[in-house]
Parts: sequence; C-alpha cells; structure tokens
Amino acid sequence: MVECKLIGDDVVAVIKTRWGEVAIHLEKNLASADGPPVGQSQYVPWYRTDPVISEYVFCISASLKNQARRDDIKLELRTSITEFFQGLARKHSHLGHLLALEVHVIDWDDLVVGLPPHLVFRWFPKTRPNGLKPFGEDEVTGSFRAYLHSDKLPYYSRSEHLKVSPTPEGVSIPDEHDLLELLNQDRFTGLIVSGAGGVGKSRLMFELGHLARSRGATVLEVAGRLKPDAIESLAERLQPHDEVLLLIDYIETQQDFIQFVEEVESVNAICELHLRYVACCRSSYFSSIQHGGSSTDEFYHLDLAFDAAMEPWLQRYRSSTIRHILQTSGLADSPSYLEMCGQTPVLAVFLAWLHDNNRREELDELLTEKDFGQWFAKRIQKSFQQSVSAPLAQLVCLFPVSNEAAMTLRRNSTFDHLFQRLQIDGWIERTGSGSLENDLWETAHDVLADQIVLSYAGRLGAAADQFVLRVLDLATEHYVVESVLITLQRVSDHPPFRTLLWEELLRRAIRPDHTAWRKARNALLRTSLLTPPEQVRLLDLPNLWDGVEFDIEFQNHLGWLARAERKQPLLYDSKVRTLLKAWVLRAAPCVERCNFLLTYGLQFEPELVQEHALRWLADNPYKFQSHYLLVGWLKAELPLALVATLINLWCRKFVADSHLSFVVQEWLDAGGSRDLVEAPIKVWLNAGYDKALDAQFVYQSWLDAGGSRDLVEAPIKAWLNAGHEAAAEARFVYKSWLNTGGSRDLVEAPIKAWLNAGHDKTLDANFVYKSWLDAGGSHDLVEASIKAWLNAGHETVPDARFVYKSWLDAGGSRDLVEAPIKAWLNAGHRAAPEARFVYKSWLDAGGSRDLVEAPIKVWLNAGHETAPEARF
Repeated sequence: MVECKLIGDDVVAVIKTRWGEVAIHLEKNLASADGPPVGQSQYVPWYRTDPVISEYVFCISASLKNQARRDDIKLELRTSITEFFQGLARKHSHLGHLLALEVHVIDWDDLVVGLPPHLVFRWFPKTRPNGLKPFGEDEVTGSFRAYLHSDKLPYYSRSEHLKVSPTPEGVSIPDEHDLLELLNQDRFTGLIVSGAGGVGKSRLMFELGHLARSRGATVLEVAGRLKPDAIESLAERLQPHDEVLLLIDYIETQQDFIQFVEEVESVNAICELHLRYVACCRSSYFSSIQHGGSSTDEFYHLDLAFDAAMEPWLQRYRSSTIRHILQTSGLADSPSYLEMCGQTPVLAVFLAWLHDNNRREELDELLTEKDFGQWFAKRIQKSFQQSVSAPLAQLVCLFPVSNEAAMTLRRNSTFDHLFQRLQIDGWIERTGSGSLENDLWETAHDVLADQIVLSYAGRLGAAADQFVLRVLDLATEHYVVESVLITLQRVSDHPPFRTLLWEELLRRAIRPDHTAWRKARNALLRTSLLTPPEQVRLLDLPNLWDGVEFDIEFQNHLGWLARAERKQPLLYDSKVRTLLKAWVLRAAPCVERCNFLLTYGLQFEPELVQEHALRWLADNPYKFQSHYLLVGWLKAELPLALVATLINLWCRKFVADSHLSFVVQEWLDAGGSRDLVEAPIKVWLNAGYDKALDAQFVYQSWLDAGGSRDLVEAPIKAWLNAGHEAAAEARFVYKSWLNTGGSRDLVEAPIKAWLNAGHDKTLDANFVYKSWLDAGGSHDLVEASIKAWLNAGHETVPDARFVYKSWLDAGGSRDLVEAPIKAWLNAGHRAAPEARFVYKSWLDAGGSRDLVEAPIKVWLNAGHETAPEARF
C-alpha cells in the first residue's frame, strides 16, 4: 500500500486522519514525525493521539494498458477493499469510522506519473536506463572516491574563492552557479570540463551535480559505458518540465561520445525535454571531442589548464584549495605538505584519506620520500622478497579491468600478490552493482596510477619502448587494450614517453594477435597517442578491420577523420587521403542510424557520399539529426533542388526548435528560395527565439538574401534590447541591416554601446564602420573608434581599404586616414587590384596627388592599365 505523496526525498505512505496526516516512511517501514506536514497545516505524530483513518490508497505494481480492463480491475479492488473495511466497522464498534473510509486504487502508471524521475529511479532500480544510476548512490564511505564528494570532504568553491581573489581585468571566470545557469540556456546542451589529472575536474562536476539536485533536478551518473539505447529509454520516462542532468566522469571510456551528444540533442528537440550533461576529460583528449562532435557550439568548454590570462588566478585557487583540504581534514598546511601537493589538489585529498584512515606511518614516509611513485613501490615492496617496481608499473597500466580479466591476471603469482595488497590497502576498488559480469576493478584515482608509472619510467631511458611493448602484450593477453591505451595517453606527454613512435609500437603490438585488438580497434581511432594521419594509416592493417564498416562507432570516427582533413587540408598526404577515401566509400552505404560520416563525407569528397546522403535524408525526413546532413549538403554546394522538399519538411517539423537557425542560415546563404523558409522563420521568431543569441544568424542571412525588413525589424529590436547590443556577434546584424537600407535609428545607440564595450579595436569592426558610413551615418559616432582601430595596428591589413574608402566617400576628414593610407600602400598593397578603390576615394575627396601618384604608377605597371576598372 502506498499513496503518491512525498516528504523531502522519501516515498511515504500517507494515512489521513481527523487530526492530520501520518507519514510512514517506506524506506525504514517506520512511522515518523520528521519532516514537514503533508497537506494539512497541523501534523500529528502517530504516538501522540489515536488517529482515525479517513482515506486508504492501494497501488497495483502492474501497468494496466487496456483502459476498459483497467477500470474494471480498479472497481473490483475498490469494492472488495471497501467491503472489507465496512465489515470490520460492523463487527467492532471502535472501528465505526471505517464506514466513511474513502478507498482509492491506482496502478503503476498512476504512481510514476506523480513521482519525480529521480525518485522513480531511486526506488525502482529496474526503471533505470542501461548505464545510468542516481547521482551519489552506493558511495562507499571509506573509499578514496568518497573523498571527491562534499559529504566526506567539504568543497572549496570557485564562488568562494572569487570573493577573496577577484578575476584579472578583462577575464571572465564563471563560478558554479554561472556554469549551471549556462545549461539552462537553449544554446548549450552540455558542459565539458578539461584539464590535467588531479586538478579538480571530477570534483567540480560532482559539485554541479549537488547544486543541480538541490534545485530540484534529476541528476544521474553514467556508470561504466553508456548503452546506445539509454538516452531514448530515459526520454520515455521524462516530461517536458523535468530537469535532468547527466554526469560523465571520464569521456575517454565512452565508446561513442559523438553519438551520445547527438542523441541528447535529438530527444531534447523531438520530445521538448530539458536534458543536459556535464562531462570531464584530460586536456590531451579534448581535441578529439572538439573536432569530433557533431556541433561544437552545443557545449560550453571549461578548460582548467593554465593560459596566460587565467594562470595567476588558477594558481591561487588551486593553492587555496589544497590548503582548504589539508585544514579541513585536520592536517596542517605545512611547507612539506604543500611541496608534496604542488598544484595538484587530488594529492591533498590523498593525504587527507591517509590521515582519516589512521595511516600515519605511511603519511610520514611519504613526506620523507617526496616522490609518490617511489614511495608507493617501497610500501608494496615490504610484502615481497624481490623488486616489484616493473610488475607494479605494468599492472596499474591495465586498470580498469573487468572481473574476468582480473581473474586471468591473478593466475600470475606476482600479479596476484600485488592485486591482493592493492585491494587490502585500498589502492584499487571494485565498482559497479555487485555483478560479477559487469563490475570493474579501478585504481583509487588515475593520478595515483600515473605517479607510479612515471616514477618507474623515469629510470627507463631508451628502454621505454620495451616497457610499452610489454604492457601492450599484457593488454592483448588479458583483453584490456582500451584501458592500457587510456593509461598510456595520460602519461604520453611526460618523458620518456614523449618521444616514442606510437604508430610503430602499436603496429608491432597488433601484428601477433588481431583477436584481442579487434574488440578494441575503434579505440585506435580515438586515442590521442596518434595523429589523424597516423590513425588513417592504421586502417591498412590486414584482418583487423574486417566488417568494421557496419559499426556505428567506426563510422563516426571515420567522419571525424574526414572532418579533420577539411579543417586542415594539408594534414594528409596523397597516400593517406587515398586510403581515407577508400574507407569512406566502403562505409557510406552502411550508414543507418547516425549520419555523422555522411555529413562530413560531403565536405571531404561530395561525390563519394552524395547518393548515400540523399538516400538517408529521404528515409529520415522528420528525424532531428537530419539537419546536420542538410547543412552539410548546403555547405558542399550541392544542388539545392534535390533537398528543397526535405528542407521544407524538416523546417516545418522543427519550426519551434533552436536548431532551425542553422538550417535557415545555410539555405539562404546557399541561394535558396526565401519563400521556402519565410513562414518557418516567422513562427520560430514568435516562439521566443527572436531574443536568442543565435537569432543573429537568421537576421543576417535573411537580410543578405534580400528578405523583407518588415519580417525581422521588430525581432531585431527585441534582440538588441535583450542585452545583445554589445555582443561581439552583433556586428553581423548591424552590417546586414544597414547594407539593406534599414533605418539607422534602430541601430545607432546599439552600435555606440557595441563600440564602447571594447569592440572598436577588433579587426572585424571595420565592417560596422563601413556599413554605418555607407548608410549615411554620422562621422561623430565612429570617428574616434576608427582612429583607435587604426592605431591598434590595423592600418596595414588588406581590409583596411574598406574603412578608407567609406570614410572618404562619406566626407570624413582626410587627416584621419592620410598617414594610415600611406602605411597601407607601403605595406605592399600598391599593386593589389582593390587598391583602385583607395586611389579613387582619396582623389575624389580632394586628397593630395603626391600621396598616390607613385603607387598608381606601380598599380598600372602591374598589368592593370588595360583592366576595365582602370577607367575609374
């Protein structure tokens, strides 16, 4: 029996009485007086009075789908229960009040609709999508990982530090509340935190999880690898008003992060959900996310690595974090502790863990040793009669390992003894649900594992390649290839690994046994150990890639390799490019679910995938991710007529989605018909996107395509008034509005605000100056800004000609531009075809012939004397 009522986060049975309501916590099966009253203004504990039950709710655990049968069952049960209580009332006078008892019967669907998702997942584990679990569940309080949560070790927040250490001038540093607020915007689906090991990526992510949960969001952790259908299953249990945050602690372990991001964006659009994610990865791995994601604008990137502007603040924050951890745990922030930790907060957490677990001897030895890896090897050494440095370093490279892999590893007596010691001392932990099949053995923290490996490797010198080959052999033997690749890429930036030839080492490791590597072959295409050309070259290995063209993860990584070539056309030589083309041609016909390969294949070699892209679009006209492929088609400048109908169908289906702006922009920029998108644009703007930052793409493209100003005038005004007038992107709106004859009054004050916000010296400010002056705008608004722009070093850039021409044509003072024009001509632009505009404007404005006479002679001698434009 349970009624759909909540007290805090607990599901409770609620019995209504004449004096109030009594809550019975199902978790403990105890009546409780704790918590606020439910429904009534007076809450009477069960032990203070003799309650009289007035309402009874019975829940059926089954889901009754047949409506007619559902009503019959509920009526039958309600009648039976009512008769039972009435029988009691007639037999026992003191139970007479049961004659008036109200009986309600609900089924499973009634129950879960009335409960927030986090409680459904918490209390009914079978409802959880594969690979997801409620945040903070089953945390082992004595484990090292528990110290990454505030319950065990209070968090020192960015917001707290900002109070005592303001940000450097001109640098914006978001605190935890700012970061969470970013995820409430339509612009960002996720937040990716990158940085070196141990600097606080996971700690920040968990704190955002706590903060989101305190605000009522459902927060779920990705446990192990996220299953392909997890996001769809999750979406089925959510309502549009549910706020859900997913936490992914280690992107490197996810087989296909690209597909995950696309699935999240898709269910948000189709089901109108508010599903967001926070994910962490090492800085060395982030490039594969940055270049491999379907839409890099969909997430906000917070880099915890040092840069010139933020380095002083970040150093102070990390130092303060380390002091906070040491003081909170009862350890003094002595010089020896601070020296040991350096700029790595997780080492302070490690010291706190040793201290709390009464491991004082080890703590003292560590401070004497200074080098964590050497100290660790010596601690383990005490249990053995011989050196274990090499086996220990090899072993920690293999984690995480499955239970099955652990059992095979432990057949080696040395590894078995090491495994036991690591487990007893808490250096490795078993994580998961307790299932022998799915649980993993993991190191307490990857930074601790790295310290062990690097300490041993520091003595290897030229033998480092032999160590790597031995570790790769173990990985092959025990089927933990992916784990080893992740470990090696973490330490690859450190000597002696920094100079190793990773492609050759991997080829040598793969050749003897393709079987183990075939199960982890996709990891070769996402490891940061290899450059994109090296990854492509590995595709020539025989037997390893048989049948891989049907694998969605492989298809997506192949798409990333094609995208990398488009980003850097000189990246691949002809041999690598030919090999990549062959694989794209081989895999493109096999694409079914995710179109990432087709999208970037169109930009890489359009003729290879055009037919397959069109087929995919025809098969999926209403699928959300079709817009990625449509945009790819338009960017590739393929025939518009072939996709016009598909564009129309998609725009009408997703007319109220933020992503419409990307499709509209590319369609109009490619010369597509305005009539096709005019109605969707109008609906989209009226749906509230007129004030969204990305609306500027729609405004710009619509105006540049000759669209009516009436459609966008009021929305542009609302967009500017929404606080975007000083945004860097506003320059596109100003330029397009003025170039199409729009009223200067609409943008004059916003342009002034934009210039005063510091954009007056940016290179692209020249477009605003040109458009304003060409539209007849006053000199006063831009004169000082143009002077600042020229003095900022832009007087000799090729595009400076636009400023010179527009300023002079508008009657501006020659004195402002005379010296800059001279510098521009002397910088090598005298013979440029476009120099004629500068010559003409200068002379038309009455400028001295001496300034341009010699340059004009150079221009004419450069072969322009017979050009039609020479007449000007």
